[in-house]
Amino acid sequence: MKNTLAEVALTFDKPYSYSEIKKMIPDNVMINYYWVGFGNSNTSTIASAGNYIGLNASDDGKGSLQEGSTKNNTYTGYKGLKQALTDSISLQLASHISDKNYISSIKSQLSSNLSTAKFSGVIVTGKTDNLQSLDDLNFVFASNVGLTTPIVPYETPLK
Repeated sequence: MKNTLAEVALTFDKPYSYSEIKKMIPDNVMINYYWVGFGNSNTSTIASAGNYIGLNASDDGKGSLQEGSTKNNTYTGYKGLKQALTDSISLQLASHISDKNYISSIKSQLSSNLSTAKFSGVIVTGKTDNLQSLDDLNFVFASNVGLTTPIVPYETPLK
């Protein structure tokens, strides 16, 4: 699709660290989201649809994550994700046993800090010409195209 922007979800062949991913994804592609994993590794992918968790990257085109913090009940970055999961177990959001099991499973996939964290995939965006080669990369287990939109003359894509 020429003159088009697209969103693509990539699942890796194995979990990779944040620094590895930053080196693996081409510079002309924007990383928007880092996916940690499913809430239950014993569940099929179809049954787990929607039961995944991760972190939004910076929206400046650099795909950055931050270590983050939890100040004044505001959760930011990787530490914020960990704390939000801990706090949600005691809130009404996790009122069912299945919710608590899901949260516990996700928490077990998190490491102590961002530098040792592993991610199962990313969501990227960019010009379709730049995204075309992603499916051929040896670390990509699966890919899925999401939204697409024509490039318009009054908006300049970041990547």
